[in-house]
Order: sequence, then structure tokens, then C-alpha cells
Amino acid sequence: ERDEKGQWASYDAVHDVRQEIWKALLGWEPDPQAHKIQYAGGMLLDLNRHELYYQFDFTVKYEITETDTRQHEDLDGLPDLKTLSIDVDFIEPGTGPDGDIEHHTEITFQE
Repeated sequence: ERDEKGQWASYDAVHDVRQEIWKALLGWEPDPQAHKIQYAGGMLLDLNRHELYYQFDFTVKYEITETDTRQHEDLDGLPDLKTLSIDVDFIEPGTGPDGDIEHHTEITFQE
């Protein structure tokens, strides 16, 4: 027996969607290093005569490392640091830097 608002039919639809998600996850082949995905429940967000909004919640344990970041890719694209140049402008008390380089040194790194 169904009610006038069709709420039972809505819950049947949620159950059908849940089954389809379950089938998709059963056929999914994650990376060998991946952790299991767990169904963590769900909740009704909104319901009216025409629409049902339901949220399915899943959790997965995943550790983000530096190799997952964009910065890691950017740094990998840079050439190796071979030489470091240092220019020193001594500051006069009261007047500040004058723009003249009084000392210069270069450090060359071994490969």
C-alpha cells in the first residue's frame, strides 16, 4: 500500500539507486595501493511531491603525500640546482643599503 504523497515510492527509488551504486562498487578495480571504500550511510535531504534529494555517504582512508601535490610536479620539472650566487650589499647604519655590491660569492654543487 502506498501513501498519497508517494513517499514509499521515493524510498523504493532510493533503494534501487543504492543497489546500482553497490553493483558499480563491486565491479570497481581500484589501484593496488587503494584502501577499501565503506558505505557510511545516507540521509534524506529534501522531499516534495516531485523530487527526492538523498545523500549517500562513503568513506575511504587515503593519505595525501607530497607526490600527490601539484607543487611536487612543478619541482620535478625544474632543472637541478648547480650554482648558488650570493651578492652582499653592506648596510650603512642610518643610511641603509647603497646598492653597491661589496661581496660576491658562488657555490657550485657536486652532482
